[in-house]
Amino acid sequence: MVWTFDNQEEHLLTYSYFNCGPIIEYTKGTYTDPSAPIEQKSIRWNHSLSDIIMALIEHHLKINLFKEFDSLPLNYFNNLCQLSDHQQYQFKQFLGKLPLVYAIKAIKNK
Repeated sequence: MVWTFDNQEEHLLTYSYFNCGPIIEYTKGTYTDPSAPIEQKSIRWNHSLSDIIMALIEHHLKINLFKEFDSLPLNYFNNLCQLSDHQQYQFKQFLGKLPLVYAIKAIKNK
């Protein structure tokens, strides 16, 4: 879900949640140093939860853990705020309102 937003200050809903082809963005700096004199081309693809879960099912994997989190472990986007109690980050305008990452664990069926 997080990759539907652009990486500008406002984090506008810009890209499709579904895989409609590559998302190409040009950024300056890095997630560890936004002021670094580096310019990068980023290419990524969105994959919906149904795409991911169906791929696991089609490969005969059993999902035994799925958990969503409302914060990121890295300051990866522009305009994130750090949570005071630990090294986690959230979008300022969406504090606690959207899942930003998830964990999924699956095992091969016998």
